[in-house]
Amino acid sequence: LDQGEPVTKTDLDGNYRLEADIPSFGTYELREVEPTGYSQTEGNHYITFNQDGQLFEGLNFGNTTSAVKQIPAPPTQLPTADFAPPYITDVTVNSNTLSITFNEEIQQDDGLNINDRFKVKVGSKSFTISDYTISTEKRALALALEEEVTFREDLSLAYNDSTNNQTEGVIQDLAGNDLVSFAKRNIDNLTGSSVTLAVEEAAANDREIELLFTDSLSRSIPRKGSLKVKVEGINNKVKDIIIGGDQMTATLIMKDSIYPGENVTMSYRDKPGNQKRKVFQNEVGDDLESFKNFIVTNGNSEDSSAPSLVTAYGQFDELTLEFDKILQSGRITPGLFKINDDATSYRVRKAAVNKNSKEVILDLKDDLPDFTTSLTVNYIDMSGNQTKGVLQSPGGTDVGTITSEPILIF
Repeated sequence: LDQGEPVTKTDLDGNYRLEADIPSFGTYELREVEPTGYSQTEGNHYITFNQDGQLFEGLNFGNTTSAVKQIPAPPTQLPTADFAPPYITDVTVNSNTLSITFNEEIQQDDGLNINDRFKVKVGSKSFTISDYTISTEKRALALALEEEVTFREDLSLAYNDSTNNQTEGVIQDLAGNDLVSFAKRNIDNLTGSSVTLAVEEAAANDREIELLFTDSLSRSIPRKGSLKVKVEGINNKVKDIIIGGDQMTATLIMKDSIYPGENVTMSYRDKPGNQKRKVFQNEVGDDLESFKNFIVTNGNSEDSSAPSLVTAYGQFDELTLEFDKILQSGRITPGLFKINDDATSYRVRKAAVNKNSKEVILDLKDDLPDFTTSLTVNYIDMSGNQTKGVLQSPGGTDVGTITSEPILIF
């Protein structure tokens, strides 16, 4: 007998029962150890195991003390031994399920959970594998990931086989050949987008409108005519569209400036069907759906509300008007101001606002009186939306008409 071979003995009636744990499926020889003084007349037997729990009966052996002819060799050639390791034919991932397909059947092995032979990575980030399931056909292995994969991620798979010839805890075929280790194999990502592409925010700033989307955009540039922007009900043409470097934003370049406080709406029209280009779409090709009258944010309250006069005071030939908010710097048209008392009008030669200032300084042609209680200032807000030469906030909101505000004399 060889070391470790399963063995049994017959009972008094010549019956026997042999139970054995085989290392792998295949063909084995069942033979008899000839008793001293006997020659074998029947056997040996070759049996093939291809499933668990197989039972073989009627495998008899005969012996005699007479001379017998030599037992001939088996009439058929034994199957060729399998020494080729299994290999992977396909690897895919969908959400949190990674599927591996092999070229042949592999053995069921619960030890895969313990030994953690597989590694799934996105760059340097690793995904934890929570479970392994071998298909009923034994040619596919499903790995359950603890974290879902996004459709943007490029994944790779690695496998580490033991340096020894293990019988469990590794991927092996029915003949016991181990899957060979490999460091990196690309995974085909079949995961779809779980987010509906939509405009989340839109904000106007002068001649630009920045759009923030709920999902990453492709590099496809939509047709400019697919977007309609209205400012106070009047069309403002889109001249260009720029996709942001992060692909989560897009900037619309407008024909005309948009001033804080103006009402701005935006509409978008998607063509019927699944367009491949010239539309807003995410990286898996889902189109942005049509929408109407999306409200565009246009300045904050600080920029959009008009500055108000707080006080006015003067001395000699200079007047100062102080407001509650910073004013747009620059020269102001002198003719918009009127300075009067009961008897005299004082001409304004020059008016200007310094940078980051809440004050407008008026230079007068003549000196103010030393004492008066009736000196007032008037300012006219011109009709329409002026861009220079008027009192306004940095965001372009005009100061309203000022009527008969008293001036303090120092």
